[in-house]
Amino acid sequence: MNDLVIYYTATSGTLKGHIFVQCFVDGLTQAEIDAKLAQLRSEGYEGLNVGSYQEYEKAAAQASYAAYKAYVAQPSTAEQFKEMFNIMPPQNHVKYEDFELFNVCEQLDAGLYNFFVRIADQYFKIVARRDSNKFELANLCRNAIAA
Repeated sequence: MNDLVIYYTATSGTLKGHIFVQCFVDGLTQAEIDAKLAQLRSEGYEGLNVGSYQEYEKAAAQASYAAYKAYVAQPSTAEQFKEMFNIMPPQNHVKYEDFELFNVCEQLDAGLYNFFVRIADQYFKIVARRDSNKFELANLCRNAIAA
């Protein structure tokens, strides 16, 4: 798909940092695109870009990774671990000695999922791709404990 789109980065609220398509502008002249950009700016849109749909998808995925702090072991609690385990059926549940990990079945965005990890009495949340190596995710948590 080589369609030209106007896309923007949300600058506030819970979606801050995520990127969204505003409209397709394939087939418009440069003057019409410039007029559309001016109109959107006057409506309060910031961080507007014009690019191919592929460029938008790449930028949106990068923004999602940053907004969700993908592959960063974030401290969590036993209560949150239990709550998320019981809210929906856990997926990819792994339990071995003092280590336990599962992911929530709902995708966040850009192929990313919430993983919850327990190492002994320490709890973490990691946002990662569903096919991520579970032991590498555990190592991220172990490194956070050691830090």
